[in-house]
Amino acid sequence: MKGETWVVVANSACARVFKIAKPGAFEEINTPIHPGSRLHMLDLTSDKPGRSFERMGGGKHSMEQETSPKEKEDKLFARELTHFLESAYDEGKLGRLYIAAAPSFLGLIRKMINPNVGKLLVNEINKDLTHMRVDEIQEHFPHAH
Repeated sequence: MKGETWVVVANSACARVFKIAKPGAFEEINTPIHPGSRLHMLDLTSDKPGRSFERMGGGKHSMEQETSPKEKEDKLFARELTHFLESAYDEGKLGRLYIAAAPSFLGLIRKMINPNVGKLLVNEINKDLTHMRVDEIQEHFPHAH
């Protein structure tokens, strides 16, 4: 199989991408960060939802957003991360893939990952490991090589 084995650990605000140079040797090759996902809801919205009049009668109600600004930021970062993986695949760099991500973010990755890249996915862990040391991350992927 051509390409390298990569391990991606991620949450909605940051990711850490490792290549496995040899068994047990994780080398961090990229650390994408998405500051927009770290902002609080009040920082992401400039004002309250708009108001709308009812069709019948004179009542008003607030208009709800279908997707919160936080969810939009999370989706944007998931798209950026999956595009990064797709580019690595297209360049022949990616051979096998392992992913560990916060549960909701892993769901976004699953929805957005390119099918060709998805075929390289060996294992996924439904957990945020981004805060861990490299040796702790390696313990979650004992068979990665």
